This record gives sequence, C-alpha cells and structure tokens, in this order.
Amino acid sequence: MLAACVFAVGLIAQNRAQVIPFMDDAFLRTRLIWLNMTLSAKTRALARLETLEKARVMQPGSVLVHQELGDTYLDLGYLNRAEGAYQVVLKALSKKDPAAMPALLGLAKVHREQLHWQRAHGFAADAFKLNRNSAPVLTELGDVYLDASFHLVAPKQRWQQWRYTRRKAFRLAWAGYYYQKSLQIRPRQFRTRFQLGYVRLEQKRPEAAASQFCRVLTLDSPQAKQVASRYKAWYNLGLAFLQGGFGEAGMRALAHSAELLDETQDMAASQQMRIAIQGLRQHYGLSTVAKAGSAPEATLEQVMIAWPALKTLDCLSALQPDAQPHSKGSE
Repeated sequence: MLAACVFAVGLIAQNRAQVIPFMDDAFLRTRLIWLNMTLSAKTRALARLETLEKARVMQPGSVLVHQELGDTYLDLGYLNRAEGAYQVVLKALSKKDPAAMPALLGLAKVHREQLHWQRAHGFAADAFKLNRNSAPVLTELGDVYLDASFHLVAPKQRWQQWRYTRRKAFRLAWAGYYYQKSLQIRPRQFRTRFQLGYVRLEQKRPEAAASQFCRVLTLDSPQAKQVASRYKAWYNLGLAFLQGGFGEAGMRALAHSAELLDETQDMAASQQMRIAIQGLRQHYGLSTVAKAGSAPEATLEQVMIAWPALKTLDCLSALQPDAQPHSKGSE
C-alpha cells in the first residue's frame, strides 16, 4: 500500500512537471511563435486556442493569456468570447496603464466587426491616448471611420442627400488622415496602404488612389506577393484608371486582375469578376476589353504622362506589350 501511494504521488508530480511550462510566460510566447511559423492560418489559430485554453487553466488571472485568447478568438470570429477575454485584461489593468493598449485595440476591433461604431471609436481613442504614435492604433481609427462610411444608408429623400454626403465625406477624411499618419510611422504596411487607396477611390481622387495601389504592388512582403492580394490591387488600380478617364488602361488592369484570379482556381469568384468587368465596360462605353500584354496602348503612356508618380513607382510593367505571361512559378 505504501509503495502504491509513493508511486501515485510520483505520477502526480511527474504530470505536474509536464504542465509547469504553461505557468511560464516566456514558454507560452515561444510556443505561440512556433505555432505561427509552422501552421496554416486556420490551423494555426485553432492550435493557438488549444494551447491558450490549457494555459488559462494554469493561469486564470494571467493578462498575457487572456490577451492572446482575445486575439485568437477575434481571428476565429468568436466576437463575444474575444470581448470577454479582453475585459478580463482591463479588469486586471487600469485603462491608463500602457499595457492595456492591446486589449483596448482588440475591443475596438470587436465592436467594429459588430457595427458598433461609437463603442469601437471609444476604445480606439482610449488606446490612442496611451500611445499616439502606434501604427496599429492609428490604422484601427482609420478602419472605424472607413467602415462607418461604408455603412451609411443613403436617404430616399433628395433634400436629405446633402447631410448624407457631408457625413460620408467627414468620415472618409478622418479615415484618410489616420491611415496617412500610420503610414508615416510604418510606410511598408500592406493593408493600411490598401485601405488608403479605398479611401481615395471613395473620395473620387483617382490619381491618389492609383498611387497607393501601385505602391501596394511594389511592396516586397509575403502578403503583397500573394496572388489573392495582387489581383485585388490590380482590380482597384483598374477602377482608379477608369475613374480618371483612362478607359483602355483601366480595362487592361482589370483583365490582368482576372488572369491572376484564375490562378486561385476559385471558379465562382472568376465568373463574378468577369461579370463585374463586363458591367464596367458597358458603364464606361468601352467596346472591347483589353488584354494585358496585347498591342501597344497609347492610353497607358498617357496615364504615365498625366500621373508621373506611377512611372516613378514602375508598377505597370505587367501591362506592357512585352510583358511575360504571369505564371504561378513567377512569384
């Protein structure tokens, strides 16, 4: 009996030793970094969640664990759970504590996803007070204003149109302001520059929009090199050309975007893309859809003359007549 008790105590001690690493924040950070490096996005988030759930059992009051849990829940779309995890962090810290900034930023994202603009702005503003030079916080403030502008409901009465127009312009102006401030701190942010391009399109500033999407295409980052990112950039660049009055160049960029989308093998998305391009062609009264790499196009030269920044950025080589066909192996 004594031997059995000693064995049981030894087994418990051994199991305890196996879970002690979860008590160590340094070990937890190392584990999460390893998961980020070795797994795909969805699998990575689920593996992180499993690791963090185990860590929460061992450290129910850990700020780090609950912050990471909130971020992981947010990545998986579990908004209510994410909010709960971030609130645990704020209960452990004061809102004036700089360490609370990530939780405040997370809550801003949660409420933005839930279309609660005032709450989202409030949390983002609280995070901004803690660090006015944080690129993620500035980007989040821009996201709040941009998303809020997209969800404005156009009035049915013409006499109310002026108010709608002013509110939309106000939100777009603030979105652009915060995105620019964020890019001044970290110029190579892919998503922030993309969002700024959206703002310029909405503001009917095609040259400024084209400049942002060209910069996106010239970024040397893994995200910028993904086919899914590149076809969206080319599509929006095509919209900027059309908005600026360069119909042939716009169709050429849209055609290149469709070619890139075909590589994703998403047939439904490819079909929708071609329907959208056909609609744009008819809307702008263009007779044919130009193909990337086809006959020399005077309008492409006209774009670079009218918007010299694009020539400096050198982002239009894929549309030149001598451009090599894009292939999966070229990335």
